[in-house]
Amino acid sequence: MKRETIGDLSRGRNNTFDFLRFLLATMVIFSHSFALLYNHTAESFDPLLRATGGQAAFGGLAVDGFFLISGFLITMSWEHCKTTLDFAQRRILRIVPALLVILGATVFIIGPLATTLPLHSYFSSAKTYMYFTMMGTLNLHLTDRLPGVFTANPLAWRVNGSLWTIRCELLCYILVAILGLTRGLRRPLLVLLASITGIGVFALHGHRAITTGEFADSLRVLTYFLWGITFYLYRDRIPHSLPLLIVALAGMVVSEMTGILSFTLPILGAYTLFYAALRPVFGLQRFARHGDFSYGLYLYAFPIEQTLVSRFPHAWNVATVFFSTFSLALICAVLSWHLVEKQFLQLKRKAEKPVALPEPPAIPLVFNGIKHGGRVGEKL
Repeated sequence: MKRETIGDLSRGRNNTFDFLRFLLATMVIFSHSFALLYNHTAESFDPLLRATGGQAAFGGLAVDGFFLISGFLITMSWEHCKTTLDFAQRRILRIVPALLVILGATVFIIGPLATTLPLHSYFSSAKTYMYFTMMGTLNLHLTDRLPGVFTANPLAWRVNGSLWTIRCELLCYILVAILGLTRGLRRPLLVLLASITGIGVFALHGHRAITTGEFADSLRVLTYFLWGITFYLYRDRIPHSLPLLIVALAGMVVSEMTGILSFTLPILGAYTLFYAALRPVFGLQRFARHGDFSYGLYLYAFPIEQTLVSRFPHAWNVATVFFSTFSLALICAVLSWHLVEKQFLQLKRKAEKPVALPEPPAIPLVFNGIKHGGRVGEKL
C-alpha cells in the first residue's frame, strides 16, 4: 500500500492552517507581553526562552512558523498563478491595504493619544509623516518611531515592533518569483542546499533566540522560509507518518538538552508543523469560516499593548496586559478583515475570469493567505 505523503494531504481541504496561524499570532502577543512590560530585565524573557536557556521563545517560534507556512503556500501560489503579474497582484492585495490602514491608524489615532508633545508639535513634525515610509527603510528598529510616542514605556519609542517581519515577507515573495522565473523551483536539490546553507550562515552569525539586530532576525526567517519552500518541493517524497513525528519531537528535546535546537528546529519544527496542519482534529479545519483574523491580530496587537502600558503604567501584569491586548486586537482584526482585507480580495475575484483548476484546499496564512481557484495556499 502506498504510504501517505504531505503532498497527498495538501491536495484536500482537510487542514488546520487557519487555526495554526491564529494560534501563532496569539503566541506573539503573549511573548510581547513580557518584553513590553519588563524590557531588558530577566522578567522580559518569556517562559520558553528561560526554559530553553535562550534557544527558543514563544514569539520567535511563532514568527518562524509563519515563515515556514508562507514558504510552503506561497510557492504553491506561484505554481498556480497564470502570470508573474497575477502573482504580484495577489500578494499586494493581501498585504498592502491592511498595512496602510494600520500605518494610518498609528499616525492619526494612536500617535495623538500617546504622544507627550502638544498636538500641533506632533502634527507639524516631518518625522510624523516619515512613519509611512518605514517599510522602505533599511532599519525598522530606528524608523519605528513617532514624535513623543511611548518615550517612557519600558520598551521605549517602539511603536509597532511586529512590522519588521512584513518587509521580510515581501522580500520572500520576490525570492519565490525569482526562483520561479529562473526555474530554480524545478531544481529541488539546489533549494535544499540553499536551505542547509541558511542554517550554516545563521549559525556563524549567531543562533540564539535573542539576536543582535535586524540582519540576524531577517536571516533567521529567510532560513525558515526556504525550508517551507523545500518541504513544498519535496512534499510528494515526505511521508506523513506518526513515527516520524515522534522522531521529530524527540529530536527537538535532545537538541534543546544539547544546545543545538536553533540548528535542528527549521527541519524538525517544519515536519511537526506540517504534520499537525495536515492531520486536523475537532473540526478545526473550519476555524476561519467567519473570517481570517490572524493578520489583523498581528498588525494591531503591538501598538495596542504599548498604548495600554503607556496610559496605565502601573496597572498591568503579564496576564492582564495579554488578555486585554488580545481582546482589543481581536476586535480590530475582525473589523480589518470585514472592512478592508475581505473587500480588496473580493475586488480581485471580480476582476478575474473563472479558471478551471484541480481541487486542492484553501489554506490562508499569516500575512498572505488568499483563497483562489480552490487551490491550497491563499485567500486571494
